[in-house]
Amino acid sequence: MHVVKAIIYTLLFFGILLINAALLLIVDFDDQEALWNNYIFFTAVFELLLVIIFLTITKYFDQSKFHIFNSKLLWLSIVLGVSFPFVQTPLNWLFNTLFNTNYFITYDFGGTIQTWPNIIAGIIIIPFAEEMFFKLSVQTELQKTLSRGKAILITASLFAFIHLPFVIIFIEPSAFEFHTAYIAFFIGLISSWLYSKSDNIWSSILMHMSVNLMVTLI
Repeated sequence: MHVVKAIIYTLLFFGILLINAALLLIVDFDDQEALWNNYIFFTAVFELLLVIIFLTITKYFDQSKFHIFNSKLLWLSIVLGVSFPFVQTPLNWLFNTLFNTNYFITYDFGGTIQTWPNIIAGIIIIPFAEEMFFKLSVQTELQKTLSRGKAILITASLFAFIHLPFVIIFIEPSAFEFHTAYIAFFIGLISSWLYSKSDNIWSSILMHMSVNLMVTLI
């Protein structure tokens, strides 16, 4: 039953993402250019608000999970997040070998050209929303009956699922790929392990933030 709940919650989160995108597409904004330039920011803020509402209504919003008590694990979270893009190279090699693709990272640290609101959304808001949702509701629910390892594995798998670009199927089916979800699975494994180890949401949030920061810089 707890696994079913976790899956349903994940589908709800995926629904939030779809509604989020749909609203911005159908609402008539006065300044369309400003909308698209800050699209990630607007969707991220809306996503975070819906996640907070969901966690509050379902009573998964546990303030004790935000208390910092193990600074060593927090530092470990940052180190793991910063180093992940470099670990991604062998992960890409494995993916390319298995599926005959050509994904790679160029470590030129040239940075990604984005607006500041979008950068803030990617580094801060999105990690907050995703980690709070998947750790406070999905993983918490799974840990009620499953072993730590199984809960971590399923949480990471569900986290990877929401990173599959389903929307693109309706726009350009040939562009559908699951490399992003593949990488997200490993990020989910690490962040879920950190949360399980620390019983503190900051460990997974900081890890996720660090990964996204490095992705932005690289």
